[in-house]
Amino acid sequence: MPSLKRLYHVVRPVLSFIPVGSFMIGSIMSLFDPFSWSLYRHSSVFMFLVLSILSLPVFLLSYLSVFLLGVSSSCLNSLVDAADSDLKGFRKDYQNPVVYHGVSPFQMKIITVFSAAVSFVISLYVSFVFAALVLVGNLVSISYSYYPRMKMRAPFDVVWNAVGLFALPFISGWIVYHSSSQVLVYSFCVYGSSFYFLAGEWFDYLLISMLAVRASWFPFHELLGGSLIGGAFYVITAVLDYDSDKEACIKTIGVLLGKRYALLFSLALYASGVLIMFDHLVFDVGTILLTSSIAIFMIYLVIKPEKTGLWNLLKLALITTLILIALEIILRVSIH
Repeated sequence: MPSLKRLYHVVRPVLSFIPVGSFMIGSIMSLFDPFSWSLYRHSSVFMFLVLSILSLPVFLLSYLSVFLLGVSSSCLNSLVDAADSDLKGFRKDYQNPVVYHGVSPFQMKIITVFSAAVSFVISLYVSFVFAALVLVGNLVSISYSYYPRMKMRAPFDVVWNAVGLFALPFISGWIVYHSSSQVLVYSFCVYGSSFYFLAGEWFDYLLISMLAVRASWFPFHELLGGSLIGGAFYVITAVLDYDSDKEACIKTIGVLLGKRYALLFSLALYASGVLIMFDHLVFDVGTILLTSSIAIFMIYLVIKPEKTGLWNLLKLALITTLILIALEIILRVSIH
């Protein structure tokens, strides 16, 4: 049991799964460009199953790559924080494995490097473009936690987290479908068989045009709205770490603004993100209630910033929101 607890705090699955949720939203959105959606809408059930099964290994490996990158980022952050902000027993959402669970710095370095390396190797199988984004993700992680340690340079810490928690995984999810040679082949085989005899010598030009249209269709509203919500999520964690960061002279957005104003800033980010993604977040009563509940919790925390006990409930609600957004997108498109 102690070993499982130690593993939990090393991996920090809740944090590591947040970019996976963002990646899932991006990958789902990638299926709804005009050509991809036309493929799935007009394909037979049999062809849909065939395409799904053939492309499944690519998608599963891409999810694993994102998760391992999240683990690597979490371990690096824990390793660096073990030297200052996590030395004292302040209340946080997890216990640093180096400080409290006997994991040596060398072991954390091994896990960090191993997770990052495996993540990159897997990404190379998916596509070179996806692999490049994984490398960018590692750079974001290193620059945030290690050098120049952007977590100490508010408000850049908010930007780095918005990019790392949502924007980059979202773009990666969208890119996987559009850049993976395997998935493109499975998709365009249907178009090829349909249009080859109709287009004749113009087939190559038609294929290039289709690729251009697919690449030009990008869900910017979802990217911006989700990034703002991701930034709001980070600000709340910064407020939770306020005491430890202030003691260690780490100037996060929470330390810079103070608890109440930082939470007010978080509420503003969240409200902006919700407004931008309004059509996705008011799809049904359940989503409306969840979105409203999060806003109410955030308002309460602004009034009572010392009530950090609500953190776990709020964290669960935010993660559930990511999942519901993904499910809502699937349901909305499937009934049209």
